[in-house]
Amino acid sequence: SGQFGPSTPSSVSKHLARTTISSEKTRGGTRKWTLKQLKEVIDDVCGAKARNDARRSKHRQAKETMRQHLYTYLNHKFGVKSVINDWADSIIAATDKFQDEDCDVAAFGRALRNMVDEEYLVRGKAIATTVRDMLRAYLASKHPQLNDQQLAQRHREKMDGDLFDDEWLDMVRFMYAPEEQPGIVDAVRARMDEIRGDETESREASLEDNAPGTRRRTKAEIDAARRRRERKRVPFSQFVQVCLFHGLDAREDVIAPFSEAVARLGGDSLSSGTVTEAQFVTVARRTRPELSERDVEQMLLKLDPWNNDGVTVSDLYLALVPGLADEDGAADAVTAEL
Repeated sequence: SGQFGPSTPSSVSKHLARTTISSEKTRGGTRKWTLKQLKEVIDDVCGAKARNDARRSKHRQAKETMRQHLYTYLNHKFGVKSVINDWADSIIAATDKFQDEDCDVAAFGRALRNMVDEEYLVRGKAIATTVRDMLRAYLASKHPQLNDQQLAQRHREKMDGDLFDDEWLDMVRFMYAPEEQPGIVDAVRARMDEIRGDETESREASLEDNAPGTRRRTKAEIDAARRRRERKRVPFSQFVQVCLFHGLDAREDVIAPFSEAVARLGGDSLSSGTVTEAQFVTVARRTRPELSERDVEQMLLKLDPWNNDGVTVSDLYLALVPGLADEDGAADAVTAEL
């Protein structure tokens, strides 16, 4: 256990160990990351940051931004500047590569750029849990004859497989307000079109019925397979990603006026991810004129109790964006209704 808490999970540690030796050799290029490896490191960075935030608060130190902590985390692992910079560059490059594919990665990238608050990295996991719980509740309502063991098996199969139109549309109707539903439906349909195109190419590339040494399927089997293919469906994992990206985009839209106000301060306030107390007051006046001077003072006492004259932009969002901090319990509220 290091100063930031428990050591890195074994799978991440092995990857770190394997690639540390070659860091100097790969500094001129981009280290190859798989999505799974990147997400493991992101989870470890975020877990270490929570522990580091608590430690710094205990020692009356200002909180680090996510980008600052990424370097602190790598320094704790390696301690060699050239290796730290190489790893940071490769993690950021991999984040850019996978940010359109996976919402956890996208949220991490936006937190690094101070476009959303860091809390959304936790909120996103709560949304994913809510969608899984919603699926279980849906299956229970549709198949009341199943016992707990059978329901759990059906739930696992669906999470590893596909949702048909009637299934995911019912879930969307329950989970989202009417004005949000068309956007979710369009996004799911777009994913389905992409997947259907990939499947068509795959089928054309392998004509199994004509392959030597294979049993030719009967007409009934071919027709059954065609009906299964033609029934509209979306992988559950992709449905979850649509829900996550919807939440992330909505979060960024709500925060946008406040990130723009930080950018208007000039200098590198937005890119650095920190503002002074005076700058916090300026942003508060521009974005929340209804707040009294005492209201703003109380916020600063909470955000900067040790007078370090520094507030992270992430904490600024949580303090000033109306309802943002309250949203972090919303997913649990939906689950409680199931």
